[in-house]
Amino acid sequence: MKLIILPALAGLTLSLLPLQAGDRTPTIVTNPPAPAPTELKPIYCYFKEGLITRKSKNKVEFDITLAGDIPNTLDRDIIVHYWVCFDIDANPQTGTASITYPGFGQDIGCHIYRPRGTARFTASDGEATVKGRKETMTISKLKADGNKLTFELTSPLFGDYPQTKALLMAGISKYENGLESASTTADQLPRGGSFTIKGD
Repeated sequence: MKLIILPALAGLTLSLLPLQAGDRTPTIVTNPPAPAPTELKPIYCYFKEGLITRKSKNKVEFDITLAGDIPNTLDRDIIVHYWVCFDIDANPQTGTASITYPGFGQDIGCHIYRPRGTARFTASDGEATVKGRKETMTISKLKADGNKLTFELTSPLFGDYPQTKALLMAGISKYENGLESASTTADQLPRGGSFTIKGD
């Protein structure tokens, strides 16, 4: 009897391995070359490539390459923004429609930014009510170095919705006399679309 059961269990274990390995295969998203930068659309607000990896059921890692290095020092009247947006149920009817991509309904998002007059990036976690339940999305391990922006996002939503759409946006806000005088979205990853984070 043991000779029959053990091979069966071994076969079951092997059948699970491809699913676990598949979870950790990065989704690679690329953009065409960036256009010529301007004051309100600097080169570091254009995306070159993203590697998005599901680390576990509820955790996703982002490794973003920008089209140019983020300067060590910035004008005190400028804020650099990077947004991570999710159409968590892949249904544009249940979220806020994107102006640049109407087929994407944002349910929840996180904000990464460098406040005026500082040299370090900080982040705001995401909060939203999804299907009547308050949910959170937490940013950790945030690092900005040269043209690299890396971070992890953790949320039970990734486990609840294993096939979810996402996109990133970048932009600049400019201030004069303490008041915002201009704001622009420079780029999106992928440009004009979205990508799917896949899971179990």
